[in-house]
This record gives sequence, structure tokens and C-alpha cells, in this order.
Amino acid sequence: MPKLAVNVVGDSVSFFDPLDPDNKVNITFERTFRISDDDKVYPLPPSLGPFPICKVDDYADKCPPKWRAHGGVFIPTYQRVRYDTNSNNSGSNVDELYRCGGARKSN
Repeated sequence: MPKLAVNVVGDSVSFFDPLDPDNKVNITFERTFRISDDDKVYPLPPSLGPFPICKVDDYADKCPPKWRAHGGVFIPTYQRVRYDTNSNNSGSNVDELYRCGGARKSN
């Protein structure tokens, strides 16, 4: 499976097939309220706006050495902050993107 390319524009991350750049998934990470973990069903909380996506190079003096060596981006947040994702898929081959950082293309 070929690797997907990544592009950051403003507060969204775009994952795309380098051989077909129009076939992409754009993702934003939205701040939201925490919901009680009490096995009850609650409506989806409203968005409080997108998290900024920051480049490691812009904060090199504050980032861990491993981050500086690898580069990339990060989302500044507190552990207790809840987030949700919004995505739109403009192609047929890039189907699933996992929050753990892996991507899979369907056949």
C-alpha cells in the first residue's frame, strides 16, 4: 500500500494519495464539552471551534528532542480537554483514517 501524503492548511490536516491529489480527506479537530462517562446516551455537544495545528519547527525551543528530530505538527491542548473530529472525503480511494495515526486505503 502506498503511503499517503499529508498537508496542513490553517486548522485542518489533509491526507491524500500523491498520485491522485484530488482524492483526499480533510480533518479538523474541534474543541467541545466533555460528556459524562456514565453509560447514558447524550446528544453530540456543540463545537467550541477548531484547535490550532502547530508546526514543531515553530516551537522547537519548547518541544521534546524526539519531536524536533522527527518534525511534523502537534495540537496544543490540556489532558482534560475533549475534542471531536470533522472530516470530508473528496475521493473514493482514501476511506479510513484512524486517530492513532495510521491510514488505510480501500481497494
